[in-house]
Amino acid sequence: MRKDTTYKDPKIEQISNTVNLPELTKTKDIYLDMIEIIISQQLSAKIAKIIYNRFLELFEKNYPSPKELINTDDITLRGAGLSQAKTRYVKNLAEFALNNNLSLSHVDSLTDDEIVELLTKVKGVGKWSVEMLLIFSLNRPDVFPYDDLVIKKSMIEVYGIKKEGKDLIDQMIKISGKWKPNTRYLWAYWGLKSKK
Repeated sequence: MRKDTTYKDPKIEQISNTVNLPELTKTKDIYLDMIEIIISQQLSAKIAKIIYNRFLELFEKNYPSPKELINTDDITLRGAGLSQAKTRYVKNLAEFALNNNLSLSHVDSLTDDEIVELLTKVKGVGKWSVEMLLIFSLNRPDVFPYDDLVIKKSMIEVYGIKKEGKDLIDQMIKISGKWKPNTRYLWAYWGLKSKK
């Protein structure tokens, strides 16, 4: 595990002394990673993994090819644990994958903003979901998902921010400019706090 050794922000440096972040590895399959991200939305990591594995077991070789996924009955997908909305969303993604180039070589050649613009065309895929893909699948740790609830909570607590709404976001973005690419330390901070 790599550990950064220099910081421009003492708060992040303090957090970094208590956690080691695992190395990020680049995905080989944008489409499959986006399915997992959709399924995991608003679920605990443990529950999301269970549902995702049940979902994969529905398909030959545990791979939901776009055509096969589109042709899978909604009731079957619901039986694996997907909500009605997520059932629609994964099928929307499969339809999109049939008509757009989601190969790693193509998607990774795009800028962050271009990838957000591309994938948010899929109904059910929002900016946050694409930001998770950028960070954890495409190994782009400079992305700052300021709408993430845990990131907001961590920054409010760590930096004592008293602002709200747009003023809060503006302050978060300003602070984050000092310590990119260390956003993941804020998730780690909240994870440690939750265990206390």
